[in-house]
Amino acid sequence: MADTFNTTSRASSKGANISPIALAFSGFITTTWPLIRAERDLSGFCGMGWDPAVDAWIRDAETTHGATLAALKNVIAQPVTQDGDALLRIVARIWDRVMRSCDPAEVADLRHFILNKQRLFRMERRDAVGNAVNRLLESGLLRLQIYLNFVTRPDFDEVPLPLATSTQTSADTPTPATASTDEEMEPVT
Repeated sequence: MADTFNTTSRASSKGANISPIALAFSGFITTTWPLIRAERDLSGFCGMGWDPAVDAWIRDAETTHGATLAALKNVIAQPVTQDGDALLRIVARIWDRVMRSCDPAEVADLRHFILNKQRLFRMERRDAVGNAVNRLLESGLLRLQIYLNFVTRPDFDEVPLPLATSTQTSADTPTPATASTDEEMEPVT
């Protein structure tokens, strides 16, 4: 058993206060896992048949969706007071656009942007606040990617059929248009 302990205090770093936007973003992050779970539960539902459990899933999904949008609204409304606050607000706005968008092309563009521009969402500040903001940014973007995996998954009913040009056929194989003309040209026996 130790009878002595270190009583040396550490010097606090300059600006070690967490900003209101970082606190709001942290609150927003806590709403993302329930949202992702709700989207995961509904991702395989095709709308065929009625099951009372599905109504509960839909209500849960709507509740978590509303809570996440309210948390995002709170993040976006907070003032920018420190270096990383603008980055946190940008990530919150991307989340907001993804959740409100009805356009698959816009969501695909946003997904492409966050996947290819990860380096833009890093603070250069290397103190306690900078590290905390970087962790918030990383978790926000990671959870957005997970969310997008469920939201942008194509439905099995909507999988496009392969194009005729993508199949390999020989030149001798008759197509439906040429089969009827070939039959008409053959003599009847």
